[in-house]
Amino acid sequence: MLDIDAMKHQHAEIGQAMSQTMAAIDGGRAASEAQAVAALLGDISTQIHKHLAVEDAEVYPVLADSDDPTVERTAKRFQANMGGLADEFDSYFGRYDSPEAIGRDPSLFGYETRTIFERLRHRMRREESDLYPLLDEV
Repeated sequence: MLDIDAMKHQHAEIGQAMSQTMAAIDGGRAASEAQAVAALLGDISTQIHKHLAVEDAEVYPVLADSDDPTVERTAKRFQANMGGLADEFDSYFGRYDSPEAIGRDPSLFGYETRTIFERLRHRMRREESDLYPLLDEV
């Protein structure tokens, strides 16, 4: 059976790495600490992909096979929406996968980072409040 606490722990780890990244941005240190920021982004990317693999293998199939049409629809909607957000994050990460890219335009980097992180945080909150509780119903 899927360990929801482990999924929430992954959210917490992703959130912590995002907070560390934002601290560098908000402190005006993104360019001077670009090496560390790039490493944090790499960690976030790895954690997100690991998390998505578990969801794809263990969460969505269970919910999609539910006899409850509402549960099935909700799972399919979450899965479809996450695909778009994952693609958006991958595109973002492709633009900022090196210290040089981060330091090139710290203002733009900060804006784009804040935008994608807000979307990721919103998604994680919705998973915990709307998606994971459905697993208790199936």
